[in-house]
Amino acid sequence: MVKLFMETKSPKELAFLYDLYVATDWVERFAALVDERIELPKQGRALYVATGTAGHALALDGREEELRLVCVDENPDCLEIAEAKAMALHQEADFQREDPQALSFKDDQFDLVLGDASLTPPTRVRTMLAEMVRVAKPGATVAAWLPTAASFGEVFSIYWEALTRAGLGGSQRRC
Repeated sequence: MVKLFMETKSPKELAFLYDLYVATDWVERFAALVDERIELPKQGRALYVATGTAGHALALDGREEELRLVCVDENPDCLEIAEAKAMALHQEADFQREDPQALSFKDDQFDLVLGDASLTPPTRVRTMLAEMVRVAKPGATVAAWLPTAASFGEVFSIYWEALTRAGLGGSQRRC
């Protein structure tokens, strides 16, 4: 059923649905944990890898005046939404399309590197982390998060809630 839904939506529609449902039901839960544990530098440059529609990144951006935020994601439609949010919030951040496994930045560029690997296929996580470390300055904080341990019920509950809010949680079956 999810595959059928994905095939009937345009990439732009999927980006809006991501922002409305996945970001609010999934990303924000992990972002709260990151916020509790990561101290932002007072100044410099920060990179947010796999920013999605940038809800969490923009919330971080307003905390430190002298910290310049660069947000990257593979999905141009998500980045378009992220840029619109930044404009509406009068926040300055740089947005660019990047492959998290092959970042175009030179080595040792950022004072903080954050990465949301929660929707990254497991086979790509190691390369994403290696790229994040490569572009971080020596001594910089590098942090990534992904669900690594939870009961089936915990993960399924969040996933089911997101599907239900997207109108996909019905009991209809297709043969």
